[in-house]
Amino acid sequence: MAKSRTSHDKASSQTRAELLEAGLTLLMEQPASAAFGHLTAAKVANQAGRTTGAFFHQWPTLEAYLQDFIGFVLRPSMSKNLNDTVERLLVELGAGKPFAEALTAAGGPVPEETARDPQTVTELLMWNRALHDDEFREAVATHYEGLDGEARLTYEGLMELLGREVRPPFTTETIGSAVTAVAQGLALRASMTPGHYPPQMFGWMVLALIPLFTREPGDGREAQAYVDGLGVDVVPDADGEDLSA
Repeated sequence: MAKSRTSHDKASSQTRAELLEAGLTLLMEQPASAAFGHLTAAKVANQAGRTTGAFFHQWPTLEAYLQDFIGFVLRPSMSKNLNDTVERLLVELGAGKPFAEALTAAGGPVPEETARDPQTVTELLMWNRALHDDEFREAVATHYEGLDGEARLTYEGLMELLGREVRPPFTTETIGSAVTAVAQGLALRASMTPGHYPPQMFGWMVLALIPLFTREPGDGREAQAYVDGLGVDVVPDADGEDLSA
């Protein structure tokens, strides 16, 4: 009897593992047309107090609605998180705080706010589908021109405030998207395990990146030359052997 039960348990465990592997395969190979699956015509129409007929009068298909919905969410005017952070920064500076202290304070709420930001939520849903659907990726990529343009003005203003300029090969657009990536990365983990990061984490990371992304006038170094000069290297092991060799 014990042997029979052991065989049954092994078979059940194998079935469980195979079903989990199958789910992973479907997730990676057949993504995301269902990523926005909760946005059905019936649910959207009901939320708006309209009929399904009114929905399909505006859009012939749910996919057509989805394309317009993504454009709606990725408008520059919806970039509330960036604007709110800059406003907090200016308030802190106006109170007489040094820039580093002001940025650390202003950036404190960023991970939590980013986790609840409609643009972040939408981009996460878009991400996996874009990896596998070139037509979808090309269509939604067009929305980033407007977002990048809005962010460019913000970051140009901040660089002027600091008396710094962009360090090649970066641009204000790549700086803006990199800072957003930092915020979104922190938001993912912070939303799962609150308190995992110190509250100053976002501000500290941005402060550390400023000398890489920007330079003082007269500093002709591009990013690679700046990094080469940091002097960060491995130390010899206990036998005196250079582990980088």
